[in-house]
Amino acid sequence: MKNLIKNKIHLNKSVLILLVILGLICLSNLFFPITFDDDFAYAAKGNPFLLQAQEYFTFHGRYITHTIGRLILQLRDPLTNILTSLLGILFIFVAYNTVQPNFLKQDNKKDPYLLLILSSLLLSCLVASWTGYTQTLFLVTYVFSFTLVLLFLTPYLQLIKEEQYNISPILIFLLGLLVGNTHEQIVATLPILLLIALFLKFKKRVLPLWYWIGILGFLVGFTILMATPVNWNNSRINGYGGGTNWEFAGQYLNWNDLGFKKYFYSLAKIYLLGTYPWLIYGAPFFITFGLILRKNLLLEKDWTKPVHIIPIIFFIYSWGLVSVMMAAPLFHGGPLNFGLTFLYISMVMVINSHLELNPSALFTVKRFAYFMVALALIIWLVMVPTWLHYRVEYNEIVDKINIAKQNNQSEIIVTPFTQYTIKTPFGNIIPVYLFTSDGFYNRMAGYYEFEKITVDR
Repeated sequence: MKNLIKNKIHLNKSVLILLVILGLICLSNLFFPITFDDDFAYAAKGNPFLLQAQEYFTFHGRYITHTIGRLILQLRDPLTNILTSLLGILFIFVAYNTVQPNFLKQDNKKDPYLLLILSSLLLSCLVASWTGYTQTLFLVTYVFSFTLVLLFLTPYLQLIKEEQYNISPILIFLLGLLVGNTHEQIVATLPILLLIALFLKFKKRVLPLWYWIGILGFLVGFTILMATPVNWNNSRINGYGGGTNWEFAGQYLNWNDLGFKKYFYSLAKIYLLGTYPWLIYGAPFFITFGLILRKNLLLEKDWTKPVHIIPIIFFIYSWGLVSVMMAAPLFHGGPLNFGLTFLYISMVMVINSHLELNPSALFTVKRFAYFMVALALIIWLVMVPTWLHYRVEYNEIVDKINIAKQNNQSEIIVTPFTQYTIKTPFGNIIPVYLFTSDGFYNRMAGYYEFEKITVDR
């Protein structure tokens, strides 16, 4: 009875935390209109499934995520705001269940302090992707990939509790298909799934048939993603980085001119000093992960136990999600959030493991949770003035459009938007994703069913 009451209290706290996060995301969307060059394009009216099918043959193969994005962006506010916010909550909820899978915790208790730490970290990813287009693309990919990896870890349930755990082969195939089709970067999931399989083989566990069916579904989905004709057309590569130029983290690298050694030397510099330096962004979390893992290994010396292996798998996955982008013709900083997200999960997961091995550490974890919440709120408050600045400029243009419509004018002249870049302990946070070319304003005009916006430069 006592444990039931405690679990009920923990559940209520977790629900309250998620409601507060939902409010913060909704407020952020009110402060900063999630409008971006691609937001306007994907909000174009029409059948989103047919529109995305056309794009599959002319631009890229991310059918699943971009179709969902079109559905959300076509609805307009306040529905777009509400659905994007709910998607953010789903993202955090599924990530939290990835950190604390039921088969890892013996009492099935969900610790709200771990939710506070994880939410504070993941909100930085949400803020760094604050456009309808990027939020939908990343969040849908996150949710699907979290769910798939979590299901693929369920054989540990058999390993720990010696119970049979079956999943519908159709369900796992469809989920694998969805994950494989979300984003090119998701290819890093395949070696992780195979790594889990190898480790379970090492532990002499017989993998169920649904496991391999899930991998097959993933391969089919990724094949569909990559089979788009544009991937085999040099014109797309020429449009992204000038053909022989390879861009990683905002810096151009030319394999042919630099040669093999200089290329990887330049790549290492970019990891450390680039516009989106993975090593600098991740360093505090790498160090924290390593120190806590060392303590865990001192408490439980068998490194093959799931309490150690699962966090390590997610840590490796975070590196894989960033490293696969070395093969991309162009890599903007946004996809770095994939790696950061799973890095955050691995760190919170290793904290969870430490609590399992050393319950007396809860006091320290509580203090760390309060610190992370304070840091996240400071960053969020720093962002608000920049969001409001853009909101004022945005509303001025919308007002001009409405007045022009009333006066039967077909054109308005506007001054260009101002851009901000803020650096924080979490790394670069760019609140205004604006490509302020004439094309951006033309798309904005189309969004508001207006003929022409001319920029006074």
